[in-house]
Amino acid sequence: MFLCTFFQNNFLHLLYTLCSPGAQSSWRTKDPDSKFSTT
Repeated sequence: MFLCTFFQNNFLHLLYTLCSPGAQSSWRTKDPDSKFSTT
């Protein structure tokens, strides 16, 4: 039960991190040529 909640929380946190503008801007700064970068 604990592991399920733990992984679920991590997954939601990961989605939030990936979808947040701050994370995207930091990605662009770290790797401008990344396929994830947007203009």
